[in-house]
Amino acid sequence: MSEEKEVRKGEIKEEVKEETTEEKFKIEDFLYEDESIKEERIMTINLRDAKKAPLYKRSKKAVKLLKELVKRFTKQKEIWISQEVNEAIWKRGIKKPPRKIKVKIIITNKDRALVFSA
Repeated sequence: MSEEKEVRKGEIKEEVKEETTEEKFKIEDFLYEDESIKEERIMTINLRDAKKAPLYKRSKKAVKLLKELVKRFTKQKEIWISQEVNEAIWKRGIKKPPRKIKVKIIITNKDRALVFSA
């Protein structure tokens, strides 16, 4: 009986992995027609300052902080955060955002920075 449960758990894990591979996206899908990739960086952004905010505002503060820090590092006017990164910040709710997050930043030739999960 325990062997059957292990097999079932293994099957479930395999199915989940297959679903996540289908959800992969192309970075080109998020670029404008006449836009191209200028530079790519992988960075670990520290979000510890979000802990200074009240409990009920922490994840919101973490998103603002992420945008602010990416803007400072890349010197771009427009910052676009992917849904995947946003969900990673909000995963544990509004009260407990992560202390650090590893992101892939793509700088385009149109003064735009795209932030994806690394």
